[in-house]
Amino acid sequence: MKTLYSIINVFSKKIFYLFRVNIINYPTLSSLAFAIFRVVFLKDAKIPIITGELYNFIKKGYSGGAVDVYKPYGNYVYR
Repeated sequence: MKTLYSIINVFSKKIFYLFRVNIINYPTLSSLAFAIFRVVFLKDAKIPIITGELYNFIKKGYSGGAVDVYKPYGNYVYR
């Protein structure tokens, strides 16, 4: 039976081997996916800031969800 640590460790090594991105620097899978996108597809390109009518049009079609980052900490915590 594999432990969660071993699964995350294998995942981390594969991501680093394939994309040279350290998963420790990204607290969510969304931020990790965006970092991989930047490394693979954007290289030195910059992401432009969209304003005006185009921004308002795109904003109407976007709906995002809540992303929570839990950093475990506690005193006298038993599991």
